Parts: sequence; structure tokens; C-alpha cells
Amino acid sequence: MPSRSPGPASTKRRRREVGLIVALFAILAGAAFVVSLDAFLVQSRQALSVPPPEPINVSQLLIRPFLIRAGLAALLVLPLVTARAKRFSHALKTYLLMLLAPAILCAVLFAFGRPEWGPLISGFLGLLLIGAAFIAVGVLIASLCTNTLPAGIVTFALALVLATTSWLTPVLDDFAKGVIDARYLMASVLFTALGLFLAQQTRVRSKAGSGDRFFAGIAWFAAAQVAFIGALIAISLLPPTLNRRWDVTSTHVFQLAPETRTTLRSLDAPVQVRIPVQAAEAPVVRERLEEYAEASRFIRIDEQTDVQDAGIAAQQAAAPEVFCNTMQAGALCPTGTVSVLKLSGPKVQQWLGLVETYNDTVERAAKKLKADARSLLTPAQMAELDRWLDKGLNPEVNRILASRTR
Repeated sequence: MPSRSPGPASTKRRRREVGLIVALFAILAGAAFVVSLDAFLVQSRQALSVPPPEPINVSQLLIRPFLIRAGLAALLVLPLVTARAKRFSHALKTYLLMLLAPAILCAVLFAFGRPEWGPLISGFLGLLLIGAAFIAVGVLIASLCTNTLPAGIVTFALALVLATTSWLTPVLDDFAKGVIDARYLMASVLFTALGLFLAQQTRVRSKAGSGDRFFAGIAWFAAAQVAFIGALIAISLLPPTLNRRWDVTSTHVFQLAPETRTTLRSLDAPVQVRIPVQAAEAPVVRERLEEYAEASRFIRIDEQTDVQDAGIAAQQAAAPEVFCNTMQAGALCPTGTVSVLKLSGPKVQQWLGLVETYNDTVERAAKKLKADARSLLTPAQMAELDRWLDKGLNPEVNRILASRTR
């Protein structure tokens, strides 16, 4: 018998389901936009409060995190689409309707500024490619199931794993910041093609065989899995000389100069890069270092995220240790004071004996003071007294002495 076309009632029901799914994603995309906007306003106030005011990049500080959050939210909604979709094209059309919500929110930003077109286009390209690949996998899962409920549960579990782990976020981040990686393009196409191929073969063999979709498709899935994993590993291990990364930002901030790239590719031994950066600058510096690591497999990054801590450590190393850094406040450092006073000969031993006696006296006096004060002071006051006698004060005193000497 010829297949019947869907009637008006089923078409109306399907349109209502699509509308609900699109509305659900629009709500999640709106929430993601609000969260990203709030973080953007905080960063903007911080940038403008420090003279001279730094320029604010709307594309990197607002659109980029928003598209990442929107992509992860889309993964959580797509199982509702793929579990009931009979064709890949139907699910893809629904996904394109879903992407209208983030597109409209990004378009609103042009009324208040001039976001870059490059990262915006690459960001939506990433959403489209990753979404298409996930839809293909979801259609494959649906083809292995005879009921929409188990198909939706399995697909949602996969989406939850991808959204809560660090596997997919770096891919979304690269597209959103304006970098198109050839490896991600090939992996997305591979996922999409293989998922659709296996889904089609599952349906064909199910009709030709006993009608058991699961057993008809699982054989094809196992057979193609080896080739798929091999191809995916080959893509991930693609040498830097063959891998291409296109920077579509207006200033090409993520693109290395040809001379730099040639130098990095010529490395034949591991190189460890240790760099201190301020917490506010850490993302920018980290991304530049990641580009170095992408260009050469010998680059190893050791990042210190707070240059202030590094500066303090350097000052501590440069300041002579008059008061011992590992003892309570007021305790003298035997070897440090010998160096500062430039003692030599018999005077060294005599001085060390005096310092030892002095430190013992300080320690006993501090312990006696704390013991006698417990019956007089409240717990809060005792905590303040402990802070006065804390060993952390000695490095501060050493720095003050060193600065006065200079």
C-alpha cells in the first residue's frame, strides 16, 4: 500500500511540538544572554575603573561566552528533536529555527555598538556544525530504538556528558572567539556523515531483515566504530604543519606571525615556558600561549596566574632575612643576620649563641603572654593577639628594612 502523507491533525501537532521546543530553547538562550551580560558589565566596570581605561571588546567579552552557553543549552534541548524526528532534514530545520533566538539577541547588540562580524559568523558556524553532528548521532540513536522515550533518554544522557565535561567547550570556544580549526571542521563532518550512514543502513537492514532495529543496526555500528575511532584519532594527532587555523577577528589577535610559526615548528626538543601574568590578563596570555602550543608539540606552558605573588616572592628572595621567615614575629635569622652584619671569624659563633638565646627568650615570652592573656581576653581578642605574633609578619619587616637600606 502506498504510504499516506501526514494528515492535518498530525501536521498541526508537529508544528505545536516544534514551537514548544523552539520556545524552550529561546528561554534558555535568554537566560544565557542575561548571565553573559551580567558578567560583561562587571568586567566593563573593572576595566573603566583603572586609569587609563581599557577598550572593551564586546565580541570577546559578551558574544563569545554567550555563544558557548547557547551551544551547551542547545545540546540539552536537541534530544527532544532527534527522538521524534523521522529525518535528519526535519531535525535540522527545527535546529535552525532554534538558532534564531541567539541570532536575534546578537543582532540587538549592533544597536549599542559595533561587534565584529568575523567571530560572530564563525561562532554560528560552530553552532551549526556541532549541532548537525549531534543531530546525526541523535538520529542514529533513534534509529536503533523502536520508541521515542529510550531514544530521548540515551541522547539526553550523551548531551549531559558533553555539556558538563571539558570535551566540547574548547571547540565551541575556538569558534566563538573567531578561530576556525580544520580539525574541528573535519571531525564535525565525520560525525555527521557516519551518523547518517549508520542510521540509514540500520533502517534498510531492519526492513530487509526481521524488523529488529537494534540488532540490525548494532552490527553496522560495531563495524564502523573501528574506522571512526581511527579517523578521529588521526584528526586529533594531525601534525601542526598540516593543521590549519584561520583567525577571522578584525585584528587577527589569535594569529601567529609566519616567522614565529616557522621558529616554533623548527623546535626539536621540549621547551617549558614559565610566565607570570596578572589574574585579569591571564585569559589573553593563555590564549596566545595556546597558539604557540598548537604550532609546536614541544611547547609546555607553566603559567603563574598572579604576577603580584611572583613579585612578592622575588622581593622576599632579594630582601636579606634579618627576621626569620619561618618563625614567629620578632625571631632573628641566625645565618641571615650574619650575612647582613658581615661577621667573620670567632664573632660568628659568638653572635649565633646570642641570637639563639634571644630567640628562646622571645618564644618563651610569647607563650607566657598567650597563656596569661587567655583568662583576660575574649576569643576574638586572642585571635587578634595571635595575628600580631604570627610568623607571616617577619617577611614584611624584612622588606621594610631592605627598602630603607636602599
